[in-house]
Amino acid sequence: MPAFTVSLTISDKKGEKDHKSSLDYLAENDFTLYGFKAVGGAKGGKPLVWFADSQYSTTNNISWVTKYSAYASPYQPEVKVVDKYNAMSIEQGQTFRILKKQCTGEVIGDSDPAKPITVKNAVENTEFNAGIAQQRQDLTEEFRPLCVKELAAGSGLHFTPVEKVLLIFHNQPVTEGAVITQAFSNGLLIDVTGATKRAVSWDKGKGWLWGLDEKGNWTNKPTWATKVTSDDEITPYLLA
Repeated sequence: MPAFTVSLTISDKKGEKDHKSSLDYLAENDFTLYGFKAVGGAKGGKPLVWFADSQYSTTNNISWVTKYSAYASPYQPEVKVVDKYNAMSIEQGQTFRILKKQCTGEVIGDSDPAKPITVKNAVENTEFNAGIAQQRQDLTEEFRPLCVKELAAGSGLHFTPVEKVLLIFHNQPVTEGAVITQAFSNGLLIDVTGATKRAVSWDKGKGWLWGLDEKGNWTNKPTWATKVTSDDEITPYLLA
């Protein structure tokens, strides 16, 4: 089963002027690391906060594997947070068929990594919100929703996992599962497609850094990472 890791380093080296490190700055100002994950087939939907992590140190491995759940939640036309849902373990190529208004159902079909995950609504005269969920393996055993999209009665949605994550530090509380469409601080979108690991860093004077050269200096040159600015629309980065 393919595994992916983003290794995030935060310096504990004291600054010459304020005698505080980047790690000190984040901890003293109550910053939390928020993560989002990209999903194909979710255009028209909304991204959700995948994880919120305040237990960081100098080296932090954000890891996941290709294990998924498909979920359904009671329909809300202007959903703000997905916190009531039923999730079922699923593989690409399979279908989660919703059979009851309580968002329960069955998973059918054979797995095929070349095909999307499908969610079908078999409940008459009932809409749902739906999406896929994934586990951040190093942080929790829970499979947490990545996106949310309206699922009309008698219709289906197709979701394809994408190995991109968006990381943002922020010092205001945001609930996991919350709908966020604008970056609440500067962040970094990291594409792990075709790799198993990416190395990035955060510095209080320089912001997000990536791409080490032969001398161990950050270059910010590789195209697998993209800076996201505070207040940027993040939906186009995450949902396609």
